[in-house]
Amino acid sequence: MGVAREKGTELNGVARWEHRTRALSRLFGGPYLACYCLAFVILLLNVYRSHSVTEAMRAQASWEAMERADVFYAGVALVVLGTVLVVSSFLALGFTGTFLGGGASPVGLVLTAIVAVVYKVAIHFEGPFTEMIYRERAERRKRE
Repeated sequence: MGVAREKGTELNGVARWEHRTRALSRLFGGPYLACYCLAFVILLLNVYRSHSVTEAMRAQASWEAMERADVFYAGVALVVLGTVLVVSSFLALGFTGTFLGGGASPVGLVLTAIVAVVYKVAIHFEGPFTEMIYRERAERRKRE
């Protein structure tokens, strides 16, 4: 979770800094080359995040319900849908539009606020439960 959260926060800070100072544009000789280099860093961070999430998932116990074929195909469908949405926005915005962004819209701000509230509520309920599960597992391992 930290990788995803921090990457977004740090990149937002870099984008604001670049908008204020144009330091990356001067360093790379123009905004487009700066954008391409920043995009390369973003893609590398995405690879690292994906690797970290994959390793974290491998370290967890599996759930039998997730091994069913219908769940697998539902997951494939969601991945395909997500890919279509990402590719279509990429085609609509172009490379630099995707990585430079287009500014905040009122709808985007409202959706962000809704997502933030949902996460806060989920953490409120999931946090103690998750801690209990890990505490019970640790106690079980001590007895073994």
